Amino acid sequence: MSIGKVGHSQQAQRNETIASGKRDEAIASLRAVKSALGAGANLEEFKKYEIESRVKVDALPDAPDNREAKAISDLFADAVTFSVIQITGGEFDASALDSAKDRYRDDPDILKALNEIKSEDIVRRIDGEDNAVQAGLPPKGKRTEHDRQFLLEIAGIEQRTAHKLNAESARYISGLLIARAEKRLLELK
Repeated sequence: MSIGKVGHSQQAQRNETIASGKRDEAIASLRAVKSALGAGANLEEFKKYEIESRVKVDALPDAPDNREAKAISDLFADAVTFSVIQITGGEFDASALDSAKDRYRDDPDILKALNEIKSEDIVRRIDGEDNAVQAGLPPKGKRTEHDRQFLLEIAGIEQRTAHKLNAESARYISGLLIARAEKRLLELK
C-alpha cells in the first residue's frame, strides 16, 4: 500500500471521527433542551437552549443519519414559536398558519388544533354583525349610534375571545410538539 493511500485513509477516518463528535454534540444539545424543559425552564431559557441546539444541528452535514436530529430540532423550534404566540396574545398570521398546517398535515392532533385557530385576517373581520339579529337590533341602515357602538363592543369581546382561544391552542400545540420531539429524541441513536 502506498503512503498516499494510507494518508488518505487516515484523513477520512479523522473526518469521520470529527463528524461523529459533532453529531454527538448536536444530539447532546437536543437533550439539553429536553432537560431544560423537564427542569421547568421558562420561555427565555427554552429559547436559549433551542437556539444553541439549532446552531449545532444545522452545522451537521445533510446525511441520512442527521435528518432525524434536524427534524427534532425543527419540532423544538416550532414549539418555541407557538409558545411565543401564546404569550404575546394569540395573534396568528394567515400565511404562517397555513405553513404550519402544511408541515403538520400528517399529524391529526396538531392539525386539528391548528384548524381551530383563527388567523388575524379572520379576527380583524369580526364586526359583531352576526349578533345584531340576536340582540334585536334594527337592520343595518336603521341603526342608531348607540346600536353601532354596541356592535363594536361585541366585536371587541369576540376578538379578545378569539385571541384567548388562539393562545390556548398555541399552548396546546407547543406541548404536543415538545412531546413529539422528546419521544423522537428518546429513540435517536
